[in-house]
Amino acid sequence: PILSASIWERLVKMAVSQKKTIIITTHYIEEARQAHTIGLMRHGVLLAEESPQQLMAHQNCSNLEQAFLQLSQRQHDQLRGCDDLQEPDDYPSPSQCPPPHLKPNSLWNVDRFLAQLMKNFVWNMRNIPMLLFVLMLPAFQAILCNVILGTEPHNMALAVLSAELPHGLSDCEHLPPYNCSAQG
Repeated sequence: PILSASIWERLVKMAVSQKKTIIITTHYIEEARQAHTIGLMRHGVLLAEESPQQLMAHQNCSNLEQAFLQLSQRQHDQLRGCDDLQEPDDYPSPSQCPPPHLKPNSLWNVDRFLAQLMKNFVWNMRNIPMLLFVLMLPAFQAILCNVILGTEPHNMALAVLSAELPHGLSDCEHLPPYNCSAQG
C-alpha cells in the first residue's frame, strides 16, 4: 500500500507539473479511483469513460467494482439480444463513430508529412547527444578518410617494367632519372 501510494503520488505529480498523459491498464479497478479520468473496457468495447466519481454517480454505486459489474451486465444483456436495457447516450457504440478522414490511396499528404517532421524535430530536441552524433559522424568520417587516404605520397619507390626495350633495363642507364625511353 505504501509503494502503491507513492507511485500514485509520483504519477499525479508528473501529470500536473509536466503535463504528461498517464495510461495504466489494470485488472483491479479500485486502483483507478484516484485517476482524473478512467475508461472501462470489456471484450474490446469501451463501456464508459469519465471520472470515477461521475461513473459511480451515474451507476448509483459506492465503488468502481459495482459500476463495472453493472456496465458489464448491460453489455452482456445487449449482446444476448435483450433490448430492455438501452445503452446510455453518453457512450456511443463503435458503429456510430465516423470513419477516420483519410484520402483513399493517397501516397503523400502534406499534413502527415508535417506531423512526421514535427515529431522528428521534437525527438531530436529531446535527444541532443544523438543529434550531435548524427550530425558529426559524416564530418568525422570525411576527416578520417582524408588523413588516412588523402595525403600526398612522399619518397615512394617506383618501378617500371617494359618488355618493349630490346636490352631490358640496361637501356635506361644512360638516361636521366624518371625518363626511361627507348627513343632516347
